[in-house]
Amino acid sequence: MAQQARFISVVLLFVTLAAGFMLGMAWDTRRPAQTGTAEVVAIQTPDVEETQEDAEQGDTERERGPVIYEVVMQPEQRAAVDEIIVHFRSSMDALREAARRDYDRERMDLLMATQDSIKAVLNADQIAEYDSLLAARYSPDRGERGDSRRDGSDDERPGEGEAR
Repeated sequence: MAQQARFISVVLLFVTLAAGFMLGMAWDTRRPAQTGTAEVVAIQTPDVEETQEDAEQGDTERERGPVIYEVVMQPEQRAAVDEIIVHFRSSMDALREAARRDYDRERMDLLMATQDSIKAVLNADQIAEYDSLLAARYSPDRGERGDSRRDGSDDERPGEGEAR
């Protein structure tokens, strides 16, 4: 009986592995068509500088390139469009950063209000215990996420059973 269970487990393991491999192969065969389109646009737009962040962004527009590059233009028009696109991208990056700062501030305000509301229903001993648990869970030297946070702040997510 145990031998049969082991055999079935091994067979299921290999079936799962094979299915994952086949799914990966199917995914890879789908990608060249998308990449081919991006390469054609990249060949058509050689003088647009793309930063490493732009390349890592991976959004659809940047994979294909702006639609304007499908229009045949004179070199001076192309240079002007390139300058406009570069300005647009830097403005969007600044907008994203501002939105991220605003979000982080609002999130922290909401978190602090939630923790204050929770403390309002606790007695002094429970508040002290709650504060020590928060400090232990979210201290910078806890080793889970450490300094990998983008803004360097502590991760103050509510735990299980706390308000979300």
